[in-house]
Amino acid sequence: ILIPGVVTHSTNVVEHPETVAERIERYASVVGRESVMAGTDCGFAQVWTMNRTHATVQGAKLPALAGGARLASSRLWGAPARPRRGVGWGAAGPPLTSVSGHSGPP
Repeated sequence: ILIPGVVTHSTNVVEHPETVAERIERYASVVGRESVMAGTDCGFAQVWTMNRTHATVQGAKLPALAGGARLASSRLWGAPARPRRGVGWGAAGPPLTSVSGHSGPP
């Protein structure tokens, strides 16, 4: 199994799901579709001496990764690529919900 980094931790640019899908498909063409699982090129960990990307950018990169993986899966395996509501197409994702069910910041 190969888990290539198809989104980067080192820029504040959020990859488009189409770009992510193309990267996944290139790896699959080399090692086979059943041997690829997409990932980030490194962690998003922050330390006081190094801030890689802003937290909102980090939060947007993961839905882009998921959206790109859905597109690539659709093309590689023939499954329909249907984006989940609010995820993977440039949206920041669903609103935060606390334990009480209240929408908004916890």
